[in-house]
Formats: sequence, C-alpha cells, structure tokens
Amino acid sequence: RKNPPYLYAITMADQGVSDEKLGAIPEIERFREFLRIPTVSANGPKGSYAKAVDYLSNMLKGICELKTVECVKGKPILVATVKGTNPKLPSVVLNCHYDVVPCVKDQWNCDPFEAILK
Repeated sequence: RKNPPYLYAITMADQGVSDEKLGAIPEIERFREFLRIPTVSANGPKGSYAKAVDYLSNMLKGICELKTVECVKGKPILVATVKGTNPKLPSVVLNCHYDVVPCVKDQWNCDPFEAILK
C-alpha cells in the first residue's frame, strides 16, 4: 500500500530533502498555499476568512456540493456535502475550522504564514 503524500513529504523533510523538491508534490503545495492564508481569529471579520473559503471552494468545485453560510458578517463558513449512494446508511459529519490563534511574530524564526519546512 502506498503512503499518502503528506507522510512521504514528512519522511523526505526528515531526510533533508529541499523545500523546492517538496513543493513539487501537488498535494503538499496546495496545502502550503492554504496555510499561507492568515486566518487569525483575533482579526475577526476583517481577517482572511473569505479568502480561505474561496480557496477551499475552488479546490472542491466539481467534487461536492458547496454552500457558504455567514452567521457573522465577514466570517463565512463553507459547508461541503458529498452525497452518499445508499440513503439507508447513516450520515457522517466531519467538522474542522480554518482560523488560528494570534501568533507573536517576533518569537518565530520565520513568518508563521510562510509555510516553509524546517
């Protein structure tokens, strides 16, 4: 069985493979692109939530049904639905968030939203 791309990338990074070569793995590069969106919770509605939802929506187009809900103006929530083929089976809900706690940039060796591997 083949390992998922992220495990491959972690192994490669541990072996000192360059960031440039890791960036050539499409799944890793897409994830890094998403990590570069600064969805800091303390920024509230002025933050990059809409940009994150746009990014995810573009990735999921054609794969599932998409709906954006905005309970708080400026803080959209993306609901992605994959319909099953057997209505007798129970539903599965996966829930995650894409905002992060504020970071103190002077305590970092690099920009925390640069998404580099070290």
